[in-house]
Amino acid sequence: MKLVFLVADAAQVDDRGKVHVIGLGWTNIPTVSPPLALVLIVDIEQHEAPNTVGVKVELLDKNDQLAKVVRGQDSVETIQIIAGGQAMPLPDDRAGEPNRLPLVIQLDRGIRIVPGTYKFRATVNIGAVASETVDQVFRVLPEP
Repeated sequence: MKLVFLVADAAQVDDRGKVHVIGLGWTNIPTVSPPLALVLIVDIEQHEAPNTVGVKVELLDKNDQLAKVVRGQDSVETIQIIAGGQAMPLPDDRAGEPNRLPLVIQLDRGIRIVPGTYKFRATVNIGAVASETVDQVFRVLPEP
């Protein structure tokens, strides 16, 4: 398995599995961020399917603890997204092609968080066969 994990301004997956992305490569955001997207692309080896696929994405602080995000005047939440599915082998006539699973998580409201260093951590498990974790570190800037 190979995991690619990117953070962008916006993204979507079309009906052919192609990922369309806007605004890649940033490492700094304001205290109240604009909408953002988490993009995961999982390449599954033929021998890893059929199997269960588990995905977990978390927003962590500099101490690897779940970060506190402000949602309204008196509401504080954490961001932890868990999803699952089934990886199926490709048909014989597609042998050698990547078995690619694209996933986009759109955070349409953005996030409100105190200045500091944070990371989105994505972990993908394919049954007991494979596991991979990728971090995307970024900084939240203080308001001017």
